[in-house]
Amino acid sequence: MILGLSFHLASLVSGAFWLWMCIDCYRRQGGLNQWHYCFLFFPPSTLFYFVTHLNQITRTPGLNVFGLGLKARIKKARQQLRMSETVAARSDLAELYFEAGQYPDCETEYRKVLEADPKYLEALYYIGLCRLKCNDAAGAMEFLAQVMERDKKLRFGKAWLRYTDCLLALGKRAEALDERKKLCRSFPRPLTEFAYAQLLADEGQKPKAREIIQEMLETSEHAPLEDREWLKRGKMLLKQL
Repeated sequence: MILGLSFHLASLVSGAFWLWMCIDCYRRQGGLNQWHYCFLFFPPSTLFYFVTHLNQITRTPGLNVFGLGLKARIKKARQQLRMSETVAARSDLAELYFEAGQYPDCETEYRKVLEADPKYLEALYYIGLCRLKCNDAAGAMEFLAQVMERDKKLRFGKAWLRYTDCLLALGKRAEALDERKKLCRSFPRPLTEFAYAQLLADEGQKPKAREIIQEMLETSEHAPLEDREWLKRGKMLLKQL
């Protein structure tokens, strides 16, 4: 009986861990990706995912489950980089810098990543974001355009959305509107649908914006938690249309 209970408990823990990794991967990547196929057909791969993404999984704006704050994690990432100067270690540090709002430091580290691996799309993406944060839309376009040329699917539409932000900052509103329309068709989720509807409303196309928002609210019952903010904003926007 004790053996059976232990087996049952182990199964519950394993199932909970598997579900946690699936949800974490979905939220982190903005949707389903190749990891989920590994999880489905080879459940032990969740352990490999956990180990390889440990820094990101335990990362929150304040304290994480291991009690380390953002400053402490940056310090730890610096130490890890000194011990093992790899692309992965430098990328982890760069992401932490971005989270902390240290955009010049983030950009510096990712430029070093590009020196080691010129095809590293995440580096191009983050440098573009840093340039946007520093109000350098032209500089951001240099990097985000490369991402669009090579993989519009990066981060399940998030990189594409930031590219449209860049177009808007450069005054290319018609092109941005067209790209957001395509983005919504390719990655229909509250994040992208709200962005498209908001731009439609700004351009005076309120009936179309209302249509997009209403459809978003009707079809987003199972949207990931990170998209709930856009559902709330969508409801507020709908009242103004």
